[in-house]
Amino acid sequence: DMVYSLGLRLFHNQPDEAGDFVQEVYLHARKKRSLFAGRSKFSTWLYRVAYNKCLDHLKKNKRKVAVQDIDISETFNIGYLDKKMYQLEQQERLKMIKEAIDSLPEDMALLVTLFYLEENSLKEISAITGQSVNTLKVKLFRSRKRLLSHLSAKLEPEIIERYES
Repeated sequence: DMVYSLGLRLFHNQPDEAGDFVQEVYLHARKKRSLFAGRSKFSTWLYRVAYNKCLDHLKKNKRKVAVQDIDISETFNIGYLDKKMYQLEQQERLKMIKEAIDSLPEDMALLVTLFYLEENSLKEISAITGQSVNTLKVKLFRSRKRLLSHLSAKLEPEIIERYES
């Protein structure tokens, strides 16, 4: 599941490509299983393999912007209008957060994904990336500052516009 989640993140929620990514990771892990020394959990080692495959893919292909169509062909019943509006707001928030993460350099975006979206500990991320915990803390701090800057620049005009109207 965690390799598939990473694949979904990498391929902007395209299940077919994420599935192909999972197969590629598992084939590579199977070939390299003799390298698993047992010094960490198998899941951490497997995630490290997936992380490296992710980096390989990002080096080969430039990031592409994923656009999702919003299907508004449904007719809404008054009783469901509030629920649908809430769902649209949630989707919009998620889209803004994903755009903010996508605006980060690739290494920062992967770090934010591993820590916040995949909920890995700094120790696990250190084992996956080969970077020290202190380095990861600094990078996460810088990533959060960039995310805040991006979101503030995007949201401040909308907030001001709402209060002016």
